[in-house]
Amino acid sequence: MDPEGPAFDTLLKVQFVTKAWPDIWKGVQKDEEWQNKPLEELVRKTQQIYVRRNEEKEAQLAQALSLDFAVHNIPPGN
Repeated sequence: MDPEGPAFDTLLKVQFVTKAWPDIWKGVQKDEEWQNKPLEELVRKTQQIYVRRNEEKEAQLAQALSLDFAVHNIPPGN
């Protein structure tokens, strides 16, 4: 297979997306034209999904901690 050919490019994109974590895979799959996009654009999209996922986890943790403090009447900063 020619590494410069379009078949190799398509195979690389498919492998990249299918081997990704499920949330990243689903995010990329929402764009029906993902196979026609350049690999650089797919990498950028997956990075955005990854960063957003981490931000959401941090926000959920902060919310859980604030609820825990409220339930146990712990003042902030202690």
